[in-house]
Amino acid sequence: MIGRTVSHYRIVEKLGEGGMGVVYKAHDTHLDRFAAIKVLPPEKVADPERKRRFIQEARAASALNHPNIVTIYDIDQQDGVDFLAMEYIQGKTLEQLIGRKGLKVTEALKYGVQITDALSRAHAAGIVHRDLKPGNVMVDEHGLVKVLDFGLAKLTEPAAPDEDELTRTLKPTTEEGAIVGTVAYMSPEQAEAKRLDGRSDIFSFGAVLYEMIAGRRAFQRDSKTSTLAAILTQEPGALSADIPHDLEKVLKRCLRKDPQHRFQTMADLKVALEELKEESESGQLTAAQTPAVSRKWSVPWRGAGVIGAALIVLAAGVFVWQRLHTKPLTDKDILVLADFTNTTGDAVFDVTLREALAVQLEQSPFLKVLGDEHVRQDLRLMGRSARERITNQVAREICQREGEKAMIGGSIAGLGKTYAIALQATNCQSGDTLAREQTEAADKDHVLRAVATAAKGMRAKLGESLASIEKLDVPNQQVTTTSLDAFQAYALGRAQQSTGMTLAAIPFYQRATELDPNFASAHNSLGVMYGNAGETARGMECRKKAFALVDRVSERERLTITAGYYLAVTGELNKAANAYQLLTHTYPREPTFRINLGVVYGNIGESEKALQEYQEAERLDPRQAYCYSNQVSEYLDLDRFDEAKAVAERAVAQKLDSPMMHWFLLRGAYIQGDATEAEKHIRWLSGRPEEYLAMEAQVTNGMALGEFRKAEELCQRGSELARSRNLPGVAARFQMFGAAGEALVGNCEAARSNARVAILPEQSAEEAGGTALPLALCGDTITAQKVGDETSKRYPLHTLWNAVYLPSLQATIELSRNQPEKAVEVLRPAVPYERAYPYVSYTRGLAYLQFRKGTEAAAEFQKILDHKGATWGPYYPLAYAGLARAAALAGDGARARRAYQDFLALWKDADPDLAILREVRQEYAKLK
Repeated sequence: MIGRTVSHYRIVEKLGEGGMGVVYKAHDTHLDRFAAIKVLPPEKVADPERKRRFIQEARAASALNHPNIVTIYDIDQQDGVDFLAMEYIQGKTLEQLIGRKGLKVTEALKYGVQITDALSRAHAAGIVHRDLKPGNVMVDEHGLVKVLDFGLAKLTEPAAPDEDELTRTLKPTTEEGAIVGTVAYMSPEQAEAKRLDGRSDIFSFGAVLYEMIAGRRAFQRDSKTSTLAAILTQEPGALSADIPHDLEKVLKRCLRKDPQHRFQTMADLKVALEELKEESESGQLTAAQTPAVSRKWSVPWRGAGVIGAALIVLAAGVFVWQRLHTKPLTDKDILVLADFTNTTGDAVFDVTLREALAVQLEQSPFLKVLGDEHVRQDLRLMGRSARERITNQVAREICQREGEKAMIGGSIAGLGKTYAIALQATNCQSGDTLAREQTEAADKDHVLRAVATAAKGMRAKLGESLASIEKLDVPNQQVTTTSLDAFQAYALGRAQQSTGMTLAAIPFYQRATELDPNFASAHNSLGVMYGNAGETARGMECRKKAFALVDRVSERERLTITAGYYLAVTGELNKAANAYQLLTHTYPREPTFRINLGVVYGNIGESEKALQEYQEAERLDPRQAYCYSNQVSEYLDLDRFDEAKAVAERAVAQKLDSPMMHWFLLRGAYIQGDATEAEKHIRWLSGRPEEYLAMEAQVTNGMALGEFRKAEELCQRGSELARSRNLPGVAARFQMFGAAGEALVGNCEAARSNARVAILPEQSAEEAGGTALPLALCGDTITAQKVGDETSKRYPLHTLWNAVYLPSLQATIELSRNQPEKAVEVLRPAVPYERAYPYVSYTRGLAYLQFRKGTEAAAEFQKILDHKGATWGPYYPLAYAGLARAAALAGDGARARRAYQDFLALWKDADPDLAILREVRQEYAKLK
């Protein structure tokens, strides 16, 4: 083959050979670059299975776009030669780099993070590698890893027949019962020819990581049969004593025989390795403190008893010193909580006390509790009901599955009128007791206070500093609530909220506030849920009540309530951002504060910053529903649709399939014109309490396509549905949407009718802008100005009202007075935020048109068209009309014609009687 030209690739030299083909270095004569060409040997072309796998490799790898996955250029056949062209990598395989001594820990972690990142991307696309080994990993001269050879890749099987299948690039073709792969790196389930998922790659990666560290294979034996037996029944040999304990812990978890006991996703494994890598690079990653097994002491027989006794005394002294000076836990550990053992006979204690303990421990920036969604998923993977009681034994099993260090169990017993409460922290692996704490409650009303006291003592015994505890602990006389029934309802609300079920959480939080009107956190959480549901006014009222009660809550709750008050009530986004930044600094392991900080950034149009916060929240806790749905929203705004889908796939893998997620994905489907995908999400939302979300997306899409009759009908239906479900704020929002769309296309009678109905006594600044703007567009400037004046009095410090909503309203009023220069001037405060608010650019574009400045107007309309994901709705098609008019005004006939054509193509099924549609057709006809 050397010197031969295949297609436009001239073969230069042979690089290597494997079971799937021969690899050559070749010169791409078209693009003047080197490529790697994998050629299927002619004598093997006759084997249909081998050829099928060869083609499957190309398709699997080409479907993945990732810096750590080899890029596939082409797959073709010429003159009987089947070949695959891919990027040429100047470097060595991991197998060549490992050698007999292995790699340094820092190198192994550097390469390991990149490999897991690549495979995490593959798994998100539904592809399992199935043949991960050092020979299939290249490292270039700059240390960049490239994973090769997806020839044995197989798409992940769906978890259950009734689950919605994700979009797949290939059909799963490797049947159960066929062993495929390299024996030394197979997972046990692969060796037994069972159905595989991404956890098989995790085992194979563990074998690769072991080899990188040890310089020898984890399960290498004299024959394939004995190697398979070792994989199924034996553990790898012991590692050197200087290998860091935390790294050994991760490695052992990868190599568990039962897939359910490994890391459950490659993304989780990647996070664990990244943390180890950071510690290694900073010098904080230390070797295990246990002595090497092979080390022995040699002493003469005479005097051995004396020396032995001395050693025992020394060992005892060391033990006591370590117990006095070593913290039982570190700020990297996560606690698993068991339900309280309740011997009182009162069922109110069954779930409530575990949640109360969690709330108290969450005040600590040092300790972190494993979230309920983690616990429920682990129960499902253990073959148990997600609602099963978390006994001490179950909690320990979960703790071991997660690879964590400690669990806490509690008990409550009646002693006459008093109650005895005890807490015990246990090492999950050894069963050793780490700490105990006991206290008493004088009566039932003081039980929650007693739990708080016990939790404070436990925090100290587990290693948190006294200064931290004193600073971040609510005084015993000021507990959040003394009502067990109220706290029980609150706990049930938290469980619903953690999975993204907004409307389902509301009744529980409502009940908690009814049982204890002074329960600040319940008021705050209820406000958050109302806000997420679109009931802005009710949400603000709840947050105001919470803010009035901040003197009786913990420091964490006070900061949380205050930050939310600035965000959702006063609208002071700078203060909200500062408060959430303080929370993320004080509680660096808590994802919720990252999510809320991301919301602030999203509100001001800084999508990239918002994404960073949501991604960090996902890293901290991959089972937080909102970190996924919010990422999808921001990716859509940035027109990064593939990444939005990838995030949604990760959420589905975590069983976090929420209504908000389907709402955003429905919006994405409409933006991309995928009617089949849109129908899928409409069906999912249909019949659920959040069904109105589907209608809202349909309204927006209808207006984008010029189907205003359909949109108006959906607005009315959505409004009626919201009222039937006691969501008056949502009903008003539908009227507001209708008013905005109708006003933009000149249907002013319908616009004014909708806007006046949408005006609420206590509406938010956003809602005020949404109702006043259509009125101003339709000439009712007196009512619009009145709404604006009242809102300015209500929200004098509101960032977006003063910078965006009010200037847009004033500019629209100036346009109605034929004052375009003033309109442009009053819009200046909106410039920093206009990415998130398309009507700013649209209004400025209209002003420049009125001002006869075509070039400037075109630039404003182009801003909208350049961000389809963020502007999909009525503004998007109208920007084409505006651009066409602006280009014609500037004398650019070709650009004007293209814009007119794009508008008419988008509105090909629009309502024929729309005035703006008739005007555009007439203008286009004249231009032609």
